[in-house]
Amino acid sequence: MVFEDNQIVKKHYVKRAEILSNLNLFRDSVTTYETNLKTLNAECNVSHLSEYLFENQPSIIRKIRCNCGLQSERKCVIVNVNVDKLLDEGLASMEETILDADPLVRRRCSSCGDFVAEEQVEYGPHLLIDLSIFTDENYLKGRSITLPSLDEIAPSVKLGGKMYMMAGAVHWAQRHYTAYVKTGTFWHLYDDLQKKRKLVKHDQKIQPHLLVYIIRK
Repeated sequence: MVFEDNQIVKKHYVKRAEILSNLNLFRDSVTTYETNLKTLNAECNVSHLSEYLFENQPSIIRKIRCNCGLQSERKCVIVNVNVDKLLDEGLASMEETILDADPLVRRRCSSCGDFVAEEQVEYGPHLLIDLSIFTDENYLKGRSITLPSLDEIAPSVKLGGKMYMMAGAVHWAQRHYTAYVKTGTFWHLYDDLQKKRKLVKHDQKIQPHLLVYIIRK
């Protein structure tokens, strides 16, 4: 969308804040810790916005069955990664960093306390991967990090017997989000402050906040 005034103004951030304040992430923090939500960063939060937009289309569904009869299901819109491994080995190791972030461990049942009999992980039609760590100054302090280029992103990942192909990346810079979308072998830049998309080179450096993979049919 190209805004009529060709800029992002207060009303756009207000709408983002309304969406974010209704996410479980923020509602739970207020309820659990009995604190008042005084400020909310509505500039830099694409992963949280994704939780709202894809609430009914999660990246991962975890199903747990216990011998006591308890069955539960947890839907995750955002895929976790091993951040340290990702920063050390780069975006080409995406599949390994996802698998390494959630090793198969025995979990205890919330009802009876015994180890659950079975846990199944199902991957959805897409994978949304939060990479806002690339702009986390506190976490990156003392690290020498080079921003990745588009051609350094793993072109595909295989999880749960399904193959996912790289579809795009959300880029954050100068307090503004833009998107890089991969079509075939080409990359295009989409900027809502510009009227047309722009063809970019594969070695274009980006500051990714979110990666999107879609299942190969």
